[in-house]
Amino acid sequence: MKKKVCITIITLLVFLLIAKEGHVTGVSMGKMALRDVIKNSNLIVIAKKGKPIFTEEGIDITPSGERKDDKKYPTFIKATYDFQVVKILLNDTNESIEQGKTIKVYPAYQEFRFEMHQRYYLKGDRKSWLEDYYSPSIKLENEKEPILFLKRASDGNFTFTVIDSFESSALLKRIVAMIKKEK
Repeated sequence: MKKKVCITIITLLVFLLIAKEGHVTGVSMGKMALRDVIKNSNLIVIAKKGKPIFTEEGIDITPSGERKDDKKYPTFIKATYDFQVVKILLNDTNESIEQGKTIKVYPAYQEFRFEMHQRYYLKGDRKSWLEDYYSPSIKLENEKEPILFLKRASDGNFTFTVIDSFESSALLKRIVAMIKKEK
């Protein structure tokens, strides 16, 4: 327990020091337990990875009337994962989602990061924030059918609940029991 408190205090001090010095693109802090990831998710599915699993799209933030300048207005890179739903473990989205449906999933906090990117480069705002993460037992690229913990994105697609909110399907029984207990 003392070790966790010390790590938290050191991380906060580093965060405050960085925030004082200038723009911060985000500070990952706050390891979330699996039960908390489940509590904060409104869609939990087993899914197959799309081909390709990951795509990137550049979003130009150059204001209208201004000349494109990548140093002054750097392009924001929007990432999207494609998954095909194999099994639904929890659906609190108020939408019918069927097996076999392809869903688009954004990295956790991507919408907020885009907003902060615009605020920094267009308005000069120097903001910092904290991001929660989960430590899965697997690497996403190594799991054939991972369990995904998701939330609804503002555009109707989905976003990972927190950074790395996925888990091995080998933990299915444990996760189903936790869903019944937590939800």
